[in-house]
Amino acid sequence: MLIRYFWAVCAVWGVVMTVVIRLRARPAVVADPSLKPYADGLVRTFMILSIAAPGLMASLQHLGGFRDPFFIYSREFTNPAVLATVIIQVAGWFGLLWWVWLGQGAQTISVCSRLFRSQPLRPPIIRLLVTFMVSASAVSRVIGIARGVGPNTVAR
Repeated sequence: MLIRYFWAVCAVWGVVMTVVIRLRARPAVVADPSLKPYADGLVRTFMILSIAAPGLMASLQHLGGFRDPFFIYSREFTNPAVLATVIIQVAGWFGLLWWVWLGQGAQTISVCSRLFRSQPLRPPIIRLLVTFMVSASAVSRVIGIARGVGPNTVAR
């Protein structure tokens, strides 16, 4: 029954974590005011993603007629909601990789890491970490679909 509220819990958790990020970044911003625009941008980005991503997924789940959030692993690619989740996720992966490797993403994350670490992460390390996380997410998605993880529970 609680699975019905999965996306709402994700949104609330994201908002709570955004507040935690803001509170943890405050001492670094006080010590170095040049970090304030980065802290503000990080908090704003987390807040937007914390509400928009679960809202979008909940909408796709509802529009696709699925009962629970694991519809993303469905093999029903003729269902527009399932196809949309695949397209959105793949576009997100490529967008993130482009931003980190070809844009200013690694440098931005490096500066933001100064909010939480005395020794900031170097851009080459950030690129490798982000590439690893995207690769792990892609492998997980493929395995989930291949194994048929998920309910395939279309409410008809």
